[in-house]
Amino acid sequence: MITMAGEAGAEVASGAVRAERLSTAHPFCVFRHAGNAYAIEAGFVHEVMWIREVAAVPLAPAGVYGLCALRGQALPVIELARVLDVKDPPALPPPGPASPWRGLVVGDEDPLAVFPIERIEAIWSSERVGFKPCADAETRGVLLLGVLEGSSGAVKAGLLDGAELIRRMERLSGR
Repeated sequence: MITMAGEAGAEVASGAVRAERLSTAHPFCVFRHAGNAYAIEAGFVHEVMWIREVAAVPLAPAGVYGLCALRGQALPVIELARVLDVKDPPALPPPGPASPWRGLVVGDEDPLAVFPIERIEAIWSSERVGFKPCADAETRGVLLLGVLEGSSGAVKAGLLDGAELIRRMERLSGR
């Protein structure tokens, strides 16, 4: 069960509804992006893939690297830093056969998009993590719900709202 941690161990009221929903959720996929650890409910993750080539899309919006192929399906490759509103994200060198990007394929029922990541850190069970919600986690449109901490306490990860991430990626990719 996800525990709510706040000042002096008090339960933090904002975010309680989402935390309750998360307590029965899938495990969490913890990954690294731009040096930071993030987590998303594993139900939104389809797979991890190697991105060896990205086809440029003329007039694509900022934040869309282009398209890559996943078993014959064209998927938009999205700059996660843009979705997260990160200022001055580190630039990625173009992918290639010798230096592919690792990509996290996300979506609801079907793969929607892929975004480059550094690596997968772990898969955490919802019963074995602590959760501290952000103060504004109940506000619709907030992407970062709070912070998850693994049972060992060694890794903390910003918990992303998977549904909001999907909505933002749909808008960015034009789907």
